[in-house]
Amino acid sequence: MELEDMVSTLQKLVDVPALNGQGPEDGELARVLEAAKWMPSAANLQPWEVVVVRERDTKERVVQATLDPFMRDEPDMRPLWLKEAPVLLVFCVDIKRVRTRYGNEKALVVGTGDTGAFLLAFRMAAFREGWTTGVVREFHSERLKNALGIPKFIEPVALVPICGRPPSEEDVVDRPVMELTAFLHHERW
Repeated sequence: MELEDMVSTLQKLVDVPALNGQGPEDGELARVLEAAKWMPSAANLQPWEVVVVRERDTKERVVQATLDPFMRDEPDMRPLWLKEAPVLLVFCVDIKRVRTRYGNEKALVVGTGDTGAFLLAFRMAAFREGWTTGVVREFHSERLKNALGIPKFIEPVALVPICGRPPSEEDVVDRPVMELTAFLHHERW
């Protein structure tokens, strides 16, 4: 992939997609996950776990665990649109798997970083296959874990709706991005 192709794809990723069309079938979803699993991870631990949600009542329970964009528990401000996604993925990190190498103190940071990279690889692969994805990071972790029966050593990282990409999402997303000088430091802070 040329750098320009990668930048073009990144410019077209959205957080809140237009939920048109069907979601991927299991085989199509597996194809995208197969591509994303090649993302490198610390000590090759590959700490990611993914829960696939297709049933409406399960999506409802997931939405009930979400928070508003300011991390408040405001039922009227929850991302209710998630229920309309044909497929909803819950990306998680296996803290126990990372803890074996990095200990308690760094397990969440290292595991979340690696899972975030895996999530980006998934989103880019999905886009190249004609799917659109979004990301919701605002949720009450324990409620979400209870809703999906997630074990205590697994930590949810992101909710990712996926569906067919409408033509409108072929355009570059108009969003502000920081200049390099706002975050790039040389030699020291």
